[in-house]
Amino acid sequence: MVARRTGVGKPLRVALLVILAVFLVVSLRILLLRADYAPGAPTHSASVATSWGRPFSGPQGPFTYAGAVHVHTEVSADARVPLSDVVAAAREAGLSFVVLTEHDVVHPLGARARVQDGVLLVAAVEWSASDGHLLDFSPTPSRGPYRTGVEAVAACRASGGPCVVAHPTSWRRQWLSTWQGVDGMEIHSGMAAVGDQLKPPFLQLGWTAWQTLLNPGMGLWPSGAAQERALWMHEAYAQVQPMSAWCSPDLHGHLPLRENLAGFLTLVGLPQPLDGDALVAAQQLVDALPRGVCVNALAGWVDGLRLEADGSRVRARGQLAHAAGPARLVLLKDSVQISEVSISARVPAEVEAPRTDGTWRAEIRVSAPGFIFPREHSAAVSVLRVDASEGR
Repeated sequence: MVARRTGVGKPLRVALLVILAVFLVVSLRILLLRADYAPGAPTHSASVATSWGRPFSGPQGPFTYAGAVHVHTEVSADARVPLSDVVAAAREAGLSFVVLTEHDVVHPLGARARVQDGVLLVAAVEWSASDGHLLDFSPTPSRGPYRTGVEAVAACRASGGPCVVAHPTSWRRQWLSTWQGVDGMEIHSGMAAVGDQLKPPFLQLGWTAWQTLLNPGMGLWPSGAAQERALWMHEAYAQVQPMSAWCSPDLHGHLPLRENLAGFLTLVGLPQPLDGDALVAAQQLVDALPRGVCVNALAGWVDGLRLEADGSRVRARGQLAHAAGPARLVLLKDSVQISEVSISARVPAEVEAPRTDGTWRAEIRVSAPGFIFPREHSAAVSVLRVDASEGR
């Protein structure tokens, strides 16, 4: 007796061919968008520069520096990138400084700071406590490790700080310790933005990994320049105690280095250039970091973003060097949008509103080309807490 063919084979082959065709079309589209999500170095020349720094003039100050805070090398047990590779990637991305925060290792450079291949390297430390991780930027940190966050914060404050909570909203390394004594928290972190996509049931992992493989810029751009949950947390705790907002790539070497750095930049503005002495420059930099601005430069380069309370007004000023699409400067108070204005490359923009108490936020949002529709995300974020006690 001859078995009859069921006809299942042909539909299955057709379905597989359709899936393959879609896969190839989508891959080609992502590859064609590489130019739009290509991080670049600042194109303007420095007005005055040290032998290693690359400052530029922007809304944050006449000497604005771009760099990365919270970077790991193979000195940390969970990282796998040599320091020389980090420095090379930083130079390629146009960065002036990198702050190394190895896990529970004090002064991996042998000193607090040094210059290597034109990049200022500053040593801090990340204490890996059982109830969260703390960044210690003290000039001479004490020797850890520490069992709890309370112990880490106490040691950091005794050494001078600042003491900053690392990736507080990350499901894998959430901050569960007390906030008492903390000077700041990360609102933009590679651990929370990219690492949390590994969270079960892993629905985003395949799509993100595929995009990052084909086009790292497009894969990391959706993280914007801050995570909304971290911004809400910052607003809540900043009402209780003064707390600055920080940003970091939390680089470990598991993502393309240049895009990892460019997607989680920190811009600091100074009234004068960083000193030619690395140790003096390190202190200048650490003093300025609490006023830094978080930047995702994968769909454009931001010259700076300044947010300040001036008399009876709150003002935000921003400037773009270039962007992959239309951009807006947006002013928000307690996460509610107050005003906005379009912003063009090389043309400073400003928005303002009557001053009232609360947490103010300025954002530069860029609408970059996407797979089908444009993808708008923040390219820069600055946060300011305004209280009546500050005086007007």
